[in-house]
Amino acid sequence: MAGMHAEEIKAAIRMTGITLNQLSLDAGLGASTVRQAIFFHHCPAGERVIIDHLGLHPHAIWPNRYDRQGNRIIGRNPKDTTKYRASGHRQKGAVA
Repeated sequence: MAGMHAEEIKAAIRMTGITLNQLSLDAGLGASTVRQAIFFHHCPAGERVIIDHLGLHPHAIWPNRYDRQGNRIIGRNPKDTTKYRASGHRQKGAVA
């Protein structure tokens, strides 16, 4: 299953009469959270807002992020999970 292209998700949201920023703000999130959820994989809060707003099953939107039962797939692509975690947890300088 191919899922939805990012532009299809944006269009589906905008066709409901709301902007991406406003959808984020209405959910009590930062203005760019929904946009980040569409284009990046590390924004579960934004993904949940999109799923609830569109009324679609998570797997129908992002089959590479959610399994058929609607559970988030974590660590499927090592690049996606390690790139963001490692940068904030590295020690500065040489190990003594």
